[in-house]
Amino acid sequence: MKPSKTLLVAILLLSTAIIAFALPKPIYKSLNILPTLEIPSSINGLRSYDISGQFDVNDERYKFVGDIFATMYENYTGEKLVLIVLDAGNFHNPKVCMGASGYSSKELPDVEFITSYNRINAHNIYFEKGNEGNLIIYWICINKKIVDWNSQKLIQLWHSIFNKEKAGLMIRLDVPTTKDNIQNSINFAREFITNLSKSLPREKAKYIFGQ
Repeated sequence: MKPSKTLLVAILLLSTAIIAFALPKPIYKSLNILPTLEIPSSINGLRSYDISGQFDVNDERYKFVGDIFATMYENYTGEKLVLIVLDAGNFHNPKVCMGASGYSSKELPDVEFITSYNRINAHNIYFEKGNEGNLIIYWICINKKIVDWNSQKLIQLWHSIFNKEKAGLMIRLDVPTTKDNIQNSINFAREFITNLSKSLPREKAKYIFGQ
């Protein structure tokens, strides 16, 4: 008697779990793509402040992190946007860390970005705690391809099993805002991404915007 599909799936999941958790977890080996991208500090006249020093990538808790780019950009009206590009072995939904910090969240429709090279549908979440609101827009690009959460996990598992290097980046925009100002914040983010894509050579842009 042939085993049922349910049993086969269970065996597959169990085998995957054993491989994923029984084997030693190596420190993430990055291709060190991030420093070569040369993301400009000045984009379309925006003031910028490097805040990457706030993240300690040498901390044992972040051994899956290769490198972090984090810069705050501000326009002449005082609107702020933080661009975070995380080079890591695996990624977590922002709702995990933001929820642990006491923020409530609301999933919003994806934001479409039109770059100099393609279109990107990015995840979009509004977070709120007290009088503080924050819009987080993000996508994941691995080996120059935009991937969803399921694909990211499969790629991460494959590379972990065989200890293969990859160029994996999460691109994230954090925009302080309020419920009544979400659309304006999205427009600000769209304008920023359009100008960012124009400022990067095609070969470098592929690691952020895909190909």
